[in-house]
Amino acid sequence: MLQKENTISYLGADFSYHHLAAMHYFEDAQCISAKSFDTIISNVQDSVSEFGVIAIDNTLAGAVTGNLERVIKSGLTIYGEIYLQINFHLAAIKKMEVNELMEIYSHHMAIKETHDFFSGYQHLKFIETVSTAGAVKKVAEEKLLHAGAIGNSRAIEHYGMHIIAYNIDNHPD
Repeated sequence: MLQKENTISYLGADFSYHHLAAMHYFEDAQCISAKSFDTIISNVQDSVSEFGVIAIDNTLAGAVTGNLERVIKSGLTIYGEIYLQINFHLAAIKKMEVNELMEIYSHHMAIKETHDFFSGYQHLKFIETVSTAGAVKKVAEEKLLHAGAIGNSRAIEHYGMHIIAYNIDNHPD
């Protein structure tokens, strides 16, 4: 596939944090969703997209495992960086109490970074997804009535979900 000018690949569903970073850094770019970091790199190498957005570091959790090595090994060039404020919220299909939920969907880092909030809800089962926005999309599209998703406000609004708990991060600043 030939490269389209001003295109950028990002990880996850629409309004994932990678998508938000792509839209912020490349305001007028056509954004292309990818299912993995390796796919983002392949998209750039194969001229499917002109650029890719890949998380290298997480302020709370440290280096995103393997991503810097992936970029170096690929021979691609890092052109810039963006610092993105991360605020996690808990969303559900309808307004409800957290103790009414049975499952929580999200990216493994979001689950880790909201652990303190959920410590009083031992009955919950956590299910990992590719991105936080992917979790919100899954719960919304599959109408999972007893499931919640950890995500950002833009994704929650986009997929028509309701925030049932705000700023659930372990370190909300």
